[in-house]
Amino acid sequence: MEILSEIIKNTDFGNIKINILKESIGEITDGDVKDAVNSNAVIVAFKTKINKVAESFVKAQNIKIISSGIIYELIDLLKQEARLLEKPLPQAELEILKIFSSPKGKKQLIGGRVVTGVIKNNIRLKIVRENNEIGTGKISSLRRQKQTVNEVKTEEECGLMFESDILIKEGDHLLWM
Repeated sequence: MEILSEIIKNTDFGNIKINILKESIGEITDGDVKDAVNSNAVIVAFKTKINKVAESFVKAQNIKIISSGIIYELIDLLKQEARLLEKPLPQAELEILKIFSSPKGKKQLIGGRVVTGVIKNNIRLKIVRENNEIGTGKISSLRRQKQTVNEVKTEEECGLMFESDILIKEGDHLLWM
């Protein structure tokens, strides 16, 4: 365990600083999960299992567990997690629910729901399909309940005229960074 701790402390995780809050041997317990919840931490497990009580608590609290029986694989998983934390979060995200019209030139009439943040008229957005950025586009018209609006907030649905060379599909996400 001390060796793993030293490897983690001496590994470059980019701009992310890894703090080891607790080290122990044996299975992951509900106490470990409670500590992770209170510290907003990730549990790292090497060659260990999680007990049943802790497992249900992990699911209820949405705690991430990074686990492997191979040290270098565990370090690679930690590096992946650190890269995810380095990515800037979008200011807003819109999920595409419906395509209303085929593109006329670059313009597409689409409907969606704001997942997070506030989507505003005349902004440029990244197009994400299956977690891959595939292009960009711009909102040229934004409507909510048949009214032209300047912005649409979280959990609200809207229709928009979207200008892009990329053909939008249902299930795509538009991100405002």
